[in-house]
Amino acid sequence: YLEATVKRVALCKTDDQFGVLFRAQNEQNFYRLMINCQGQIAVQQMVGSTPSFLMNWTPNAEVSLWQPYTLGIWAKGQTLRIYVNDHLQVEITRGTFDSGGIGFYARAAGDTPLTVSFSDLNLYEIPTNTSNGLPTSTP
Repeated sequence: YLEATVKRVALCKTDDQFGVLFRAQNEQNFYRLMINCQGQIAVQQMVGSTPSFLMNWTPNAEVSLWQPYTLGIWAKGQTLRIYVNDHLQVEITRGTFDSGGIGFYARAAGDTPLTVSFSDLNLYEIPTNTSNGLPTSTP
């Protein structure tokens, strides 16, 4: 379970986006949680540099440009769950990548910059006997 805080977003224009890469195999194969400056989230799978949406852009009241919020990614086996401020946003069953690295990204869509600050990264092991809910163990 990955948890991180989006602490500050600045100079954010409509089509700019940022987020978290997870279960990354390399720069061409990974999952990513995407957030845009319109207050929407999406989840994509990238295979061989070809993106496909696992959850298309969806408005999200928890996403704010003005105050911090927490992102959570629960990944166990083929089950992926996305949380914002501890509220489940989507559950996806996908077994393309069963492990891999993590990373953060920001992409400005135009000529103006985008600034994003992430903080408080925590990684938790999900016990093998846990099937539901957020982990409660120490990071």
